[in-house]
Amino acid sequence: MYDTFFLSKDQLNTINNCSLNDILFIYGEGGIGKTELAKEILKNKVVTIIDSLSLKNKVDIHDYILNIIKKKNITIMFDKSKRLDRGIIIDNLEIFHKYDKKIFKSILLILSTYKFYGTKIIITCNTKFIKHRSLNKLKFKKLYLSYDKYILHKILNNILKYENKYLTFNEKEKYIKKCNNNITILKSYIKEENNQTNVYDNYDTHEILTQKLIMNKFTIEDISRLFVNEKITISLNLIENIYTYTKNLNEISDIYNDYVNGDIIDTTTLNYNIEDYYTIFTIYKFNLILRKNKITKFYPIVNNNYISRLTIQIHNDKISNIFKTNRTIIYPYLYAFNLNLKISFIYDKLKKINKKELEYFIKSFNYFYKSKVNIKKINNYKLL
Repeated sequence: MYDTFFLSKDQLNTINNCSLNDILFIYGEGGIGKTELAKEILKNKVVTIIDSLSLKNKVDIHDYILNIIKKKNITIMFDKSKRLDRGIIIDNLEIFHKYDKKIFKSILLILSTYKFYGTKIIITCNTKFIKHRSLNKLKFKKLYLSYDKYILHKILNNILKYENKYLTFNEKEKYIKKCNNNITILKSYIKEENNQTNVYDNYDTHEILTQKLIMNKFTIEDISRLFVNEKITISLNLIENIYTYTKNLNEISDIYNDYVNGDIIDTTTLNYNIEDYYTIFTIYKFNLILRKNKITKFYPIVNNNYISRLTIQIHNDKISNIFKTNRTIIYPYLYAFNLNLKISFIYDKLKKINKKELEYFIKSFNYFYKSKVNIKKINNYKLL
């Protein structure tokens, strides 16, 4: 059943001795195959994966998980096989801890409080997070997934057989060393072995990836492959620093518009075959603008403080069309005003927005940007 994972006897015993009510933690370095192993363990069940996309979607994680456990989930209701066996994979738990403490605490509450009613729960995390003190109160079994070079050669042979390719021993050694024990990257290298495009390392941190993005040209394929795991962090950091790299308002507006389009697809579409569209609409679009303007100098990145995130997710709010229109433009306009850009139509637009609506956005803008914008300044501002 787990032949392609080359598990040890101890690892197999951990899986086989893990009952339905036991929480299983699979931990290890990024790209080692934790999620794929979790899927294999649950392959005969109706599986729901809860991952970083849950940070973007406005879903009550507490109720969402309980509905799955109590057989009320819509996936189960419409499952044609009428299977009642359910499984939940909570992928990269450390991401929830880092970016949304509220969701993280909701997950811990469910794991420590509720019965699972036959629902098998598997959680993946990195090697460091398995020792986090927040997990001390949980009862769980754990499986450390790691491979030595000998096993990596076996895995690589399977990949080559599947891809119908041949490599010499020295070539295999080169790829194994280059992938740094990341099987996801190893698979990508083999698939692109005959591709003449520049191959980047996608085990870089998001800081290094961001620097490479700004200083180099990337293909759509490279963008989709390299940035998928850090797409939210990198895309929001890019939009936060947009004025550092372009002061062209038309380009800024165009980028924001594509961020909105990418977010609509990413948030509302259930087809995982088009999940790369968000990365293309955001990160790839940003790279195109940089290359168009021949920008190769890297400036220190200011981490996103969620104003940009609010701007690109306006379509999710149940507000009037007028209010919706204002919200799509107001933060970029306030940003331009705060930078003292002398563009007349910006001030005309701001002055026409309802006073209460404008005050609401000014308040949040000032909080995050430590600015002192107010309605009086806007009304009294005159172009020289």
